[in-house]
Amino acid sequence: YQRRVHGGGMLSGGLCGLAFSHSDIGGYTMIDKYGIIKFLRSKELLFRWIEMSAFTDAVYRSHEGNLPEESWQITSDNATLAHYAKFAAIHKMLSVYRMPLIVNASKYGHPLVRPLFIHYPDDANTYSLRYQVMLGTEMIICPAFRPGITRVQCYLPSGSGTWTHLFTMARVAAGNGMWYECSAAMGMPCALVKHDSKWASHLTSAIRKLKPVVF
Repeated sequence: YQRRVHGGGMLSGGLCGLAFSHSDIGGYTMIDKYGIIKFLRSKELLFRWIEMSAFTDAVYRSHEGNLPEESWQITSDNATLAHYAKFAAIHKMLSVYRMPLIVNASKYGHPLVRPLFIHYPDDANTYSLRYQVMLGTEMIICPAFRPGITRVQCYLPSGSGTWTHLFTMARVAAGNGMWYECSAAMGMPCALVKHDSKWASHLTSAIRKLKPVVF
């Protein structure tokens, strides 16, 4: 729930002039009261938040939360630490793509993370997308918000061309707009780049060099 709120908050904030945003990776507020109400960070939730923030956040940082002893941390096991290191490297790798967006934001106020209707206003379906985001003009990010899933539904706007999955290298053409069942296995989130973008080969080749992490 906190991750969904963060995603929606980024989009709303961006439209209101907050060009840069980031989250406490893993969330801050945890609840464990009376043995009845329990809302703690799991390993899977932290893994998914680590993945999302590598693409959406201007600053990449974790937080132990308000109940650190009861919540999964990036240092809880070697796999989590390796997963965090992998996506921290991806966040750094994206700096060459992100920096022109930061310059643009400082000059014109355009947010780094944007709703799709900013660039595809003629596609009515883009106005109802609450959690799917664009990073600049060349990338679409569709985070996995439900536990146990390995695929997510991702909308590709009409006239947006062909998109390449950064991790699987699968390609799909948007045509007149379509819902795409996008691969989102753990460690391989649904992050798409325009196939004809000058950034496509740079980003996909950099991703291929990263070592896989066993969940």
